[in-house]
Amino acid sequence: MISLSAVDPVRAGRGWAFRAGDGYGLDPVNGFALLREAYEATEPGYDGHVSVPVLWDRQTGATVSNGVYRCGFAGSQESYHEAFGQLFATLDDLERRLGQRRYLTGDTLTEADVRLWVTLAT
Repeated sequence: MISLSAVDPVRAGRGWAFRAGDGYGLDPVNGFALLREAYEATEPGYDGHVSVPVLWDRQTGATVSNGVYRCGFAGSQESYHEAFGQLFATLDDLERRLGQRRYLTGDTLTEADVRLWVTLAT
């Protein structure tokens, strides 16, 4: 089962926060106050950018979603253009596949389906 937690849609000075509100709330899994805590639990001392969406694996106690960040954090226009092209080619392929079947790789839900869901749901 996959649960969904949403951070406050207004990013404050300390970053994305788990606060109670309409459509978002406290972190019920780990009790994190800030999303940064999930990144730091995955990689102690993490000092990079914290972004959403994130997929948290309860079994490993780590984040596992790498999403579509190559576009958003491209270091140059050329790398953005390349990542953008790859992203939309992949989304087109996924749309074709899922138009013919329920799951990406067979008859059952897999990690690939879960990771895609996180990206598409946000």
